[in-house]
Amino acid sequence: MNSNPELSFFRRVLQLASLTVQHIAITISCGLLFLLVCIAFTRLNPWLELAVHFAVHALVATLVVIPILWFTAHRRTAIVCCFMALCFAFLVQPWYLLPWSGSTRPNELRVLSWNVLATNEEFDSIVAFIREVDPDILVLIEMRPDLPSRAPWIAEHFPVSKQIPVWGGGGIAVYCRTDAKDYQVEFEVQNFVTRVMPTIVTKITNAQGDRQVELVAMHTFSPTPPQRALLRDKQIRKFLEWSGERDKPLCLVGDLNTTPWTQSFWELERAGFRDSRRGSGNSASWPAWLGAAGIPIDHALTRGECTITNRRVHTVDAGSDHRPIEFTLSY
Repeated sequence: MNSNPELSFFRRVLQLASLTVQHIAITISCGLLFLLVCIAFTRLNPWLELAVHFAVHALVATLVVIPILWFTAHRRTAIVCCFMALCFAFLVQPWYLLPWSGSTRPNELRVLSWNVLATNEEFDSIVAFIREVDPDILVLIEMRPDLPSRAPWIAEHFPVSKQIPVWGGGGIAVYCRTDAKDYQVEFEVQNFVTRVMPTIVTKITNAQGDRQVELVAMHTFSPTPPQRALLRDKQIRKFLEWSGERDKPLCLVGDLNTTPWTQSFWELERAGFRDSRRGSGNSASWPAWLGAAGIPIDHALTRGECTITNRRVHTVDAGSDHRPIEFTLSY
């Protein structure tokens, strides 16, 4: 009677590794299916919205497990994953992120927006990075009260500013370098829903006085715990009510604490705001240590006769949990 030859140690290791990879792929596909169900019912509960923020990661993971399942004889599961990949792709719309050059207008300003983190103590690194970029307009979010005294160069270099420093993450400031560009600015403070997170509106007029744009620097509540997402959505809706009465071109910039696949962000787009990520890639900005593998929650959107070009996310964090975004605003 013939008996099966005993497998060599090397072949047993390969067999075990193959089975392990298959089991991991099946487990991941089950997790992705659960994630997709959560996304489908995200309107029912703010906890479910957390699943939406990882839509890009889910799409990549699905594309990785499909060939593994297909070539390891788990073809039914692979077909289900193909369906899930289509759903994630429809949500993320990666084709809109492919590079393209947008149109420009006669007046241009380089803008740097950065959540520097209220507990950040690396003031020298913050200043060094801002000096290197040298923008025309600087938006600082989570500005703490002692930042002006510990980084005096910022106020010296940007002589026109509106600062609302607050401990605890609600601070915000807009700095303008009007000595380098011939334009005039006026500031206005708005409180959408709460005074804890003020918004600064910077009205910018070109030298000829025939073109204007309003730069709205905004910081919304974070969705952790998830119940705070309801406050964030109220802020965005109040902003949309306010912006509906404005007839000037608008640029909304800042840490909106939402990814482009949430209901609140879609409301911005339905109101006519254009996402500057389109043509610039996924533009992940948080958490900084994850780099390109993070999620995009720092945004710049435009409405009306103004456009954004040359948008980029810097790799520097300088002690912050956010990566700064830079772009050219044309109006």
